[in-house]
Amino acid sequence: MIKKVMIFLVSVVLVGAAYSYPAATKPKIQPQTPTIQPVEKNSFSEVTSKLDPGGNIYLYVGTERVAKFLDELAVKIRSMIEKEVAKPGSKDADFMKTFDFVYGLIKDSGLMEVSGFGMSSVAVDANLNHSKFVLHHYPGKDSGVIWHMMEAKPHELTLLKMLPASTAAASFSDFKLKALWDWMKKEAAASDMPKVKEFILALEPMMLQKGIPLEAMLNSIDSMGFVLMLDSAKKCSIPLGPKPLEIPEPGFAIVLSVKDDTIFNLLQTKLTFAVKSEDPAVKKLQIPLPPLPVPIAPVILPKDGMLIIASNNQVVDAMFAAKEKGDGLIAGADFARLSANIPTQGNSFRYVSPRLMPTIIDIQKKGLELSKSPEGEKGMVMMLLNLFAKDMSTFGVLQNTDEGMIYTFNHTMNMEYIVLLPVTVPAAIVAAIAVPNYLTAMQKRKEKATMADMKALAMAIDAYIVDHKAAPVGKTLAEIKGKLEPKYIKEVPMKDAWGNDFQYTHGMAAKKAEYAVGSGGRDGVFNGWEQTECYTVKDISDFDKDLIIANGKFTYCPMMKEKCEETCAAKPGKECEKKAEKGQGHDGPFPWKKNN
Repeated sequence: MIKKVMIFLVSVVLVGAAYSYPAATKPKIQPQTPTIQPVEKNSFSEVTSKLDPGGNIYLYVGTERVAKFLDELAVKIRSMIEKEVAKPGSKDADFMKTFDFVYGLIKDSGLMEVSGFGMSSVAVDANLNHSKFVLHHYPGKDSGVIWHMMEAKPHELTLLKMLPASTAAASFSDFKLKALWDWMKKEAAASDMPKVKEFILALEPMMLQKGIPLEAMLNSIDSMGFVLMLDSAKKCSIPLGPKPLEIPEPGFAIVLSVKDDTIFNLLQTKLTFAVKSEDPAVKKLQIPLPPLPVPIAPVILPKDGMLIIASNNQVVDAMFAAKEKGDGLIAGADFARLSANIPTQGNSFRYVSPRLMPTIIDIQKKGLELSKSPEGEKGMVMMLLNLFAKDMSTFGVLQNTDEGMIYTFNHTMNMEYIVLLPVTVPAAIVAAIAVPNYLTAMQKRKEKATMADMKALAMAIDAYIVDHKAAPVGKTLAEIKGKLEPKYIKEVPMKDAWGNDFQYTHGMAAKKAEYAVGSGGRDGVFNGWEQTECYTVKDISDFDKDLIIANGKFTYCPMMKEKCEETCAAKPGKECEKKAEKGQGHDGPFPWKKNN
C-alpha cells in the first residue's frame, strides 16, 4: 500500500515538473499597447516628420475635420439666412451678400487648405531652445493666396549680410504685395457688393490721377525688410522727466528690394522739400529736420537693387560696410550660437538681439514713473513687461515649400511658457486690474462710510448749537460724547472706517458756535485743520488724505460732482467743480482757529 502511494506521489511530481518546465523556460512576453489605425486620412506623418522629438513640446493638430465642419456649418448658416431673406418684406439681402463675400475670402485665402499644424521645442543649451512651427497642406492643394504671397522656394537671405554688429532687431520677407492686391481686386470683382467692388476697383485709377502709380509700385517691389540698431558705444539722452534717460544711440532703416526706380522717382517728385545730392550722378534725398534728441536726419537712396530709407547716412554706411567687410552681425560668436541649426536659405527671417528688451523696458519703466495713470493700469503694464526676460533674443527663418510653411527658430524663452500665455496672460491681466481696483473700491467704501459718520456727527453738533448757542466744548469727541448722546445722536461714532480716532475742535468767544470734525484717512495721520480743498482721488494713496467737515460743510474732502453742494464749502454747481479741478481752496484757513 505504501509502495503504491509513493509511486502515485512520484508520478504527480514528474507530471507537474513536465508541465512547469516549458513555462519556466519560455521568455516572458511583455504586454503591448495595441496599435490604433485612424479611419480618417490625416497629415500626422507629413507634419511630425518635420518636427524635433524629445523636447518639452511636441504637438500635432489635424485640421481637415475642422475645415470640413466649418464648410458644412457655413452651408447650414447660409441656408437659414436665405430663408429669412426670401420672406416678403425682408431687408436682409445685403447681409446675405456680406456673408457670401466674407466666407468667399476665407475659402480663397487658403486657410481651408491647411491640413495640419505642428509645433516642437527642444532645449539645446542652458538658455537656448530650438523650435519649429509647421503649417501643412498636401502637394497641389495650394490654390489659396496665403501660399503664393512669398516666393515658391527658399533662397539666400542677402539682407543678413548687411546687418551691422550693432543690430538690435531685423526682419525680412519676400512678401508679394502685388499678389495680395491682385487677389483683393479679384475677390471684389467677383463679389455681389457694389460698394466694395466700387471702392477696391476705383482705388488704383484714383491714385493714378494723383500721380501715384500703385500697380507700377507694387510690381517694382521684390522684398522688404527693416533694421533697428542700438550702438552701445554711443549714448543719447531721451528727455523723460527732470532727469533724462540715457540709451544706446538708435538708428533704423527700411530696405526694399526693387526692380527699378519707380518708388524713388515718385518720392523725389512728391518730397519737394527734400535736398538732392550735389553730385548729379548720385541718387539721394536728404530730409531736413530740426535738431532732435536722437540723431535723425532721414535719407532715401537707391543702391545695388535696393531702395533704402534710413534715419541717417551713418546707418547706410554701416550696412554697406558690413556687407563689404564681412564683419557685421553674422560674423559674431553670439549670432553663431543663436543661428545654429537654422536653415541658411528661406523666404523670411526675424532677429531680436538681447540688447533690445533692456532698452525698451527701461524706457517703459521711466514712462510709468512719470505717468499719472492709476496703479491698476501701471501694474498691468509692468506685468506684461515682466513676461519678457531682459536677455530675450531670437533668430528664425521661415521657408515656403510645396507642402506648406516651416518656421525654424532659436530663442531664449521657454516655448511651453509661450504656449501657456493665452491662459496665463488673461489671468494675470485680470489680477493686475482687478486686485488694485478691488483695493480701491474697498477704500472708497471706507471713505464714504467715514464721511457719512462725519455728516451725522455734524448734524448732531448743529442741533446742540441750536439749543446751547455754542458748540460742545472739549478737545476730543470722548470729552463731548456725553453732551450729545442720546438726545442729539443715539451713539457718537468715535472712530472712522479705518479704525482711527476722529479729531474734534471748536471755536471760542465770537466763534464759539463753530466747530470741525476730522479724519486722518487711511494712514490715520491728521495733518491739521488749515487744509481746504476738494481733491480728486486718482490713486489708492489719495485715500491717505484727510477729511474735514466744518460747520456742516466738508471743507477738505474728495470731489463728488454729483453732490457738489454737499462736499464743497463754496457755491454749488459748475463753479464749485471748476474750483475743485484747479485745486483751489474754498474758504481758506478757519478764521476762528486764530482765536484758539
